[in-house]
Amino acid sequence: MGLACATKSGKEFLIEAIKVRLVNTHGAGDEFTGVLAAEIARGTGMEDALRAANHAAAVLVSTPRDTVQELKFGCSPKRDAYAHHHCCGHLPAKRA
Repeated sequence: MGLACATKSGKEFLIEAIKVRLVNTHGAGDEFTGVLAAEIARGTGMEDALRAANHAAAVLVSTPRDTVQELKFGCSPKRDAYAHHHCCGHLPAKRA
């Protein structure tokens, strides 16, 4: 698999999938789309922007979720539940 693109100017290209050990797909589409949009906004060409987005999504899906949250938000649910909920917005369920 991978991805295919055809630009408005008629350029066509394929980008091969990056082989990784799948850990979690949560947020993969958001990661891909966010990196693609950011790269395009920076003036990166479409092919390079897609390569960057593909790489970012591959890194995300091959990284345990707790590690991703610690890298992005500076907190770890295993290390500090309160800090994790506070910085990431993952609030625990209220007790009855």
